[in-house]
Parts: sequence; structure tokens; C-alpha cells
Amino acid sequence: MKEFKVRSGFILRLLLWLLLMYTICRIGFAIYNYSDLDMHSSQTWISVILYGFRFDISSIILINIFFILLHLLPVRYLINRRVSIFLQFLFLTFNIFFIFLNCIDIVYFPFVLKRMQSDVVLFVNGQKGNELFNLLPTFFIQYLPVWLLFGAITYILVRVYKHEFKKFLNRTEEIKFTYHSVIYPFLVAGLSIIAARGGIQLRPISVIQASDAAGVTNGAAVLNSPFSFLQTWGKSKLEEVSYFSPDSFNSCQSGTYPPHLQGTVTNKPNVVIIMVESLSKAYLKRFGGTVETPFLDSLMNESLVFNNAFANARESVQGVPAVLASLPSMMEEAFIFSRYSTNRVNSFASILKSDDYSSAFFHAGTTGTMGFSSFCAMTGFDRYFGKEDYPDQGDFDGTWGIWDHKFFPFMADEISALREPFVAGVLSMNPHSPFRLPVEYENVFATEGHPVKGMLKYEDFAISRFFEEAKKQAWYKNTLFVITADHTGPGIRQGSKMDDFRVPIIFFSPKGIFKGVSNQIAAQIDIMPTVLNWIGARNGYVALGKDLFSDTCEKSTIVYHAGIYHYIDAKYYLQFDREKITGIYDWNKDPDIQNNLTSITGIEQSISASRDNMLKYIQKFNHNMIHNSFNAN
Repeated sequence: MKEFKVRSGFILRLLLWLLLMYTICRIGFAIYNYSDLDMHSSQTWISVILYGFRFDISSIILINIFFILLHLLPVRYLINRRVSIFLQFLFLTFNIFFIFLNCIDIVYFPFVLKRMQSDVVLFVNGQKGNELFNLLPTFFIQYLPVWLLFGAITYILVRVYKHEFKKFLNRTEEIKFTYHSVIYPFLVAGLSIIAARGGIQLRPISVIQASDAAGVTNGAAVLNSPFSFLQTWGKSKLEEVSYFSPDSFNSCQSGTYPPHLQGTVTNKPNVVIIMVESLSKAYLKRFGGTVETPFLDSLMNESLVFNNAFANARESVQGVPAVLASLPSMMEEAFIFSRYSTNRVNSFASILKSDDYSSAFFHAGTTGTMGFSSFCAMTGFDRYFGKEDYPDQGDFDGTWGIWDHKFFPFMADEISALREPFVAGVLSMNPHSPFRLPVEYENVFATEGHPVKGMLKYEDFAISRFFEEAKKQAWYKNTLFVITADHTGPGIRQGSKMDDFRVPIIFFSPKGIFKGVSNQIAAQIDIMPTVLNWIGARNGYVALGKDLFSDTCEKSTIVYHAGIYHYIDAKYYLQFDREKITGIYDWNKDPDIQNNLTSITGIEQSISASRDNMLKYIQKFNHNMIHNSFNAN
């Protein structure tokens, strides 16, 4: 045990000193940026510091993992003068650099309102200009207290390392080879992995989870700059594009919605948004498919149905932000896992708070899956209900989560406990691979062909169970229900390229307010502005979607997938590869998307309005994401 005590004691003491230094930097960060945070209670301070330990420990282990592993070498190597000098250099160089990032971020944060990310190196190598080196003397004088803090921490760290290493040398004679010498590396490796991933939860912690403990406003205080830097290293970054002058953007292209002085609805309605996994429009018999969904059909007969509706995503992790926050998928990574995941963005929940709405999101999967719980916390949702919140774990489907026909009635009960008015969202668990039906319904919904067809019939039944319970509740009649998909599912028939994005969008009110069929272009990102403008949300907001109930703006939509932007408006479907338009289709005349018009002489003039609108989508999205301006508040 002496070997364990000597080796681990040396490393542990160094790591604890680093943890203390990170905490000092966090306190300095919170004090300096007090006006941009919400640190007005002692409980918030405690939460920020305690929850911050998790991110600090993860960062410290990741930064020092090589140093830790080298200390598993036999002692005769560790006390070798050249090796010891190298280890000292390794420890001090890496840790001083990342402490420097922590200190710099204290004063850098107000400019971008998020923690420093890996693109900071672009200032150093000149890709973002050469102003940094010219400004250094000014920064040194203006932010002298920060430099003094960094200098003091650096001095202490150097002294601590030399003191602890000297103590380690004095005890090396206690280290002798025993069976602990074999166990020790495995123990250290195991503990390091757990610490680096932030615990034993389903997924390693990520920057988006910083909002879970102390709220989205204080997420940056919970984080540390090294963690943010390391998490975004190697992740794709957006490029600022300037296709048009900012003055050329009209009100429909600006993405800015002003506050309403008086709402259009006097009795504020509840809002329930149901996202059905993989609900392609092409599947449904009502739209020419083969899958019978009697309940959804009956509901659509009493609803406003958008026939030309499109998803702005190809995965669930992209679809949820598109529906709940009007954020289309326009990056290589999903927003939730991108370098921009800590950006402040609007959502149904955050915007409607000023109208005294409570909010909740439901997903029958394990809490933490796909980052949904963290995204909801970051965007202002009051409650999140996952698999662990369901009372009977015996209803687990064995793969993903609780069966929907069980979880949906539970959701109806939990919604009834929310304070009205409320906004609630749900992403269904099914249909999902491996497309397995509950045993008791295998003979009821089994269908020939692709197994997704049987799962959709089952899902129709599960949704009907939710409405059966909802109809019994007092809140039901004053509720707007919006039903759509998170994205389209696997292709089960020959169709056009546009079918890859076609989904149903349904607006249903028990009061019969919305009825009929609309053939205008509609998309997932349009749902939020449409509902908020109809309600008359008090707060202004930013959204790339359009109000489907307004005739002011022409309707169009866009999605990025597999390196191509797909743009659709009332006349054209364009494909753009960042450099040139590779596909032009007049989809009304060519519904199967077979006739590419790019080679036709003069076509550029015909599509100029569509092309310009597409490029403005891209320019606005990139600018808002890079500059963290997808939030009007």
C-alpha cells in the first residue's frame, strides 16, 4: 500500500491544487461578469461552484492524462533527472496554458457571451486577423488585475510542483515492487476515465449540460474555458459569409420578431407539441401512402393540415431544436453537439415565460440521451420527464425507453399537474429501429413490408391513448395541439428527393379554430413563430421560420444534409454545395424531381429570387450562430 499512497498522493495533491485554482478563476469570472449572469443568491453561488467541480475535474484529468500515465513508470525512471525535468515541463506548460485561458475568459466573455472555444487559435495564427498582437499592450494595462491573478496562480503552481516533487523524491525508497504495482495502473486508468467523462452516466458530460444545475444564464459560470476549448477542438466551425449587404435584408429575411403589445388571443391557450419519430408524409394513406392511421386521419379531418410541409432536420437531435427553437439543421453537427451548443437561443419555453407560461418536455428515453434534457434546460423549460420519471420500469421496451402507449397517458397526467397556461412538448419513442412491437400488439399491428409500417399503426394507437386521457382534463378545450415529425423515416417506396424532407404539420384545436388544408410551404421552423404570433407573445424573439398564418412573407424553407443545402419555395427546389447550385427543379411541374434545369440557358435569371433568398438564409444563420445572436433578449 505504500506504493499506492506515495504515487497517488503526489498526483492527487497536484490535482487538488489545480482544482482550487480553477475555482478561484470561476469566482473571479462570476464577479467580473456579474451583470451578465444571474448570481443573486447564495444558493446559486453554491450550485455554480459545486457543479463546476465536475467540469473542472474532467478538464484537469484530460489535460494531465499523459502526465498521470507517465507516473505509472517504474520509480527509477521517474527520479531520473532528464525524465523529471521533462515531467515538470509537461505539467507546468499544459496547466499554465489552460489556466491562462481561464483568466483571459474572465474579460473575453462579455464580448461573445459564451466560454472561449478552440477557434481562439485563429486569433493567434492570424486567420482572424492580426489585431491581437497590436492590442496586447492595451489589454495588459486595461485588464491588469487579470494578469496579476494569472501571475499569482502561475507562481503558486510552480512552487507547489517543486515542493510536491521534492516530497515525492524523499519517499521513493518506500516504493517497492509488490502485487499493488500490477493493480495500480488499472485502478488509476479506471478512475481517470470516470473522472474525464464526468461520471458514470450514459454519455460523457458536454458543454450543453452546464445549464442543468444553475440555469442557462449561469451555464458559462459552471463551465471552465479549458473544458469548452477541448470539447470544441476538431469540431466544425461555420464561416462568416457576406453574399449580401445587411441593409438588403427585408423584415421577412431578418429573422427578428418584435414583441406584441397586445396578444391576438385574450384567453392564453395551452400548447402541446407532439413530435412523432420518423413520421414521413409519404407513409400515410391520407397522402397517398399505404399506412393506415385511423386516429390521425380523424384528427386531421378536424384540423388545419399543411400539405407541403417539410422537416428542417434528418435526425431527432436536429429535429427537436428545429421545432422547439426554430433552429434549422444547417451545420455538419447537430446544434446540441456543436461548438455553438452553449449559444443563447430562443424557444417556446423561454419566450413564453414573460406570458406566465409553465413548460415541460417529455421523452420516454433515458434522461441525457441525445442531449435533450440539457437542451431543454438551456432553452428555459421548467421540467423534463424521461424514462426514470415513469413509475413502472417494467414497461421498458428493452431497447430505447418506455413504450409510447404507456408513456403517453402518463404524460397526460403530468401535464395536468402543470400550471396553466403551459407549453409542453414530446418526442415519441417509436417508430424506431429495431421496429419491435409490444408483445400484446404484435398480431394487432403487424403489417407486411417494412416493419416501420406496423410501428406507425401502433404509434397512431399510442397517440389516441394520449388524447383519450387529455379529453378528460379541464385544460383540454383551451389547448392548441401541434403534431409533426422529428424527421422523415426510412424510404419504403420509390419517391422524389423532396420526400426525404416531407412531413405532416397539423394544427388542432378542440374549439374548432383551425380547420382545412393549406398548400403553402410550411416547415418545422415555422411552428414556433406561427404559434407565438398567434398567441401574441409579449417578448420579441429571433427565428428563421415564418408565421404561417400571415400573408406578409413568402414561404420557403431550407435544410443542410450531407454537404448540400436543400432550399424549397413555392416554385423551386434548389441544391447548393456552398460554391455553386448543383440542382434546380421546378417541383410543381416535375414532382418526381427528375429534370435538373441547371444546364438551361438563362435559368439563373428565372431563379434569382429563390437563389438570393436561399443565400440570405445561409448568411443569416451563420452570422447569428457565430455571433451568438439567435436570442433577442
